[in-house]
Amino acid sequence: MVDIAYLGYEGIYATTLLDLPLAERQALLDAPFLPFDGMNEHGLTIGMAAVSGSEGPFDESKKKVDSLMIIREMLDHVRNVDEAIAILQNFNIDWGNGPPLHYLIADASASSVLVEFYEGEVIIIPDHDSWHAATNHLRTTANKIGSSGCSRYDHISSSLTETEGLLSTQDALTLLADVAQPSTQWSVVYQPST
Repeated sequence: MVDIAYLGYEGIYATTLLDLPLAERQALLDAPFLPFDGMNEHGLTIGMAAVSGSEGPFDESKKKVDSLMIIREMLDHVRNVDEAIAILQNFNIDWGNGPPLHYLIADASASSVLVEFYEGEVIIIPDHDSWHAATNHLRTTANKIGSSGCSRYDHISSSLTETEGLLSTQDALTLLADVAQPSTQWSVVYQPST
C-alpha cells in the first residue's frame, strides 16, 4: 500500500486525479517504490511504523537504500523472514527526510520478527508468542525498562494473549480501530498463506 499524500496528492487532488493533466500526475510513477506495507505472492508480509530514537548501523561497504524502498526490495525478492533479514542486513537504511522506522515481517510459515534499529545495531525481535505486534514505539527500549510504555501496545498485547493470537478478520480490524490514533490513515489485516 502506498500513501499518495507523500507524493503531494491529498485532499481534493487525491479525489480528482483523473481530472489532472498528465504532466501533473507524473509523480505517481514513483508510487510503486514507496510502499508502506504489503504482501507478495509467497505470503511474505511487511508493515512499518514510525518510531523515535532509532539509529541503524552504517557500513561503508554496503549500499544505501531508502527506508521505504527496502520494503519494495523485500517484497520483490524475498520468500520468507530469514531472507528478509538477510536483505535488511545487506544495506544501510537511509531515513532521508522521513522518520526512523521499524519493520514487522511475517511469512506464510507463521514465522515473524520485528526489526528495529537502535544505538547503531540491527535488533531482531523474534515471535515468542503465537502473535507479534508493533506500534509507534521501540520494543527494544521497552524490553530494557521492563514495560511496554505504550497503552496501545498493551491493549493489543492483552487482546492477542487472551485469544492466543487468533482473531477473525473483523475482530482484527476492530482491535486496530480500538487502538487507532487520530492521525491513523488506514489499518490493514493480512492473511499470509501458501
